[in-house]
Amino acid sequence: MEWKVEYYETENGALPAREFIRSLPIKHETKAYKEIKLLEQFGTQLTMPYSRHMRDGIYELRIQQANAKEYFTFSLSDEKSYLRMALSKRQRKHRPANLIRL
Repeated sequence: MEWKVEYYETENGALPAREFIRSLPIKHETKAYKEIKLLEQFGTQLTMPYSRHMRDGIYELRIQQANAKEYFTFSLSDEKSYLRMALSKRQRKHRPANLIRL
């Protein structure tokens, strides 16, 4: 089953996860899109080292780069995956307010 990845859109129309990906160096951006494709292919079956369940339907897409790690928080619903936010390793700690379920 194919999953559809959609980017979470804020009330003011911003797409935080997409904006984060586009701000990455081109090699990192390319790898991020490849691993998002894995998420589309495998959905809830995608596990470590690519993805892990955090809590209450919230998951983390983990992208290992040569010199950094990027983390994307996503939720799954009705064969769709919603990328909500992105963090670099320096900002690794998730704030509970950012883990609100859709």
